[in-house]
Amino acid sequence: EHATGYSIDITFEGSVEGGETEEKWAIEVDGPHHFLDGGSAPNGSTILKRRQLVHMGYKLVSIPYWEWIEIRAVPETLREYLRRKLGA
Repeated sequence: EHATGYSIDITFEGSVEGGETEEKWAIEVDGPHHFLDGGSAPNGSTILKRRQLVHMGYKLVSIPYWEWIEIRAVPETLREYLRRKLGA
């Protein structure tokens, strides 16, 4: 748990490749309980958490569980996926 009051999967401060400005980043891997009825639409508490993290100055990367399942096993795939998500 961070100063946000939320549990966040990964946080770091830094710049992505080529960036000059340090920023606060939060990476969340959202499991099935973050979505409505097993679908892809986030539930109310997940939407609120995302909004509040952004309001607190975090650059937020949300990774839905179905994408995480596909990418986690291959390090090169995971690295490339995160680069795309981080805008690097």
